Amino acid sequence: MCGGKADEAPAPASIPVELPTTGGERRPGTRNRPSTGDHRPKSHAHRPQSERRPRPGSSSARPSGTGDHGGRRTSSHRGHQHRERPKRDIEPIHEYPEDRVISGDVAELGAFIDAHVGEFYSPSNSGSTGRPQMDDRRLRQPAIRNFIIEKVIRSIILTNSPNIAQVAHELADDLRAYSNSNGKREEHLVSLCELGDNLRRSMQDHPASWTFGPLQQDGYIILVPALLRDEGEVIASQRFRIR
Repeated sequence: MCGGKADEAPAPASIPVELPTTGGERRPGTRNRPSTGDHRPKSHAHRPQSERRPRPGSSSARPSGTGDHGGRRTSSHRGHQHRERPKRDIEPIHEYPEDRVISGDVAELGAFIDAHVGEFYSPSNSGSTGRPQMDDRRLRQPAIRNFIIEKVIRSIILTNSPNIAQVAHELADDLRAYSNSNGKREEHLVSLCELGDNLRRSMQDHPASWTFGPLQQDGYIILVPALLRDEGEVIASQRFRIR
């Protein structure tokens, strides 16, 4: 060997190194394994709704209405949504008759009495009861009108629970001596008393105070007394002059 190195062993042959591949390239010798994320069947996707059971202790198993107060949870949103407003009792509006209705009832009662007296009590009848004005044939009919309306006012209109039939019967007995017919006279008196009762209800239902003026006046026979509202005259009296 001349001035050189000893025989060197030949350099080992280079071994190719495979770098990790990306994408869809597979290393040689590897098996085709199914991708756990892409190809595994999703069992829960086809499970019926009834088979889904919440895990014990999970939040989905809690009822929506339970919570922290006394072992229950209240949902403020749901409670507000279904909260019922308290119902207020509304007082009914009380309707009362108008003034003109009461005035009309008084006029109707006076006209009914006038018709009743003209039909059933003739001045030519010779009856007598010891009442001077009714025994006087000239004053009989005005006096009977005064007698009837005073009885109706005192026994029906100004009372709380009148007995209509009894008042009508008493009037029929008191005036029997002056009547020329007793056929439908008492029935007519019942209808007359019912008009008085209607007037009574109208006056009592009204918020104002209704009453009547004097039933007797010197020199006159009162046919229909004055109608007063809160002590003010609404309708003037109807009178018959004696002399």
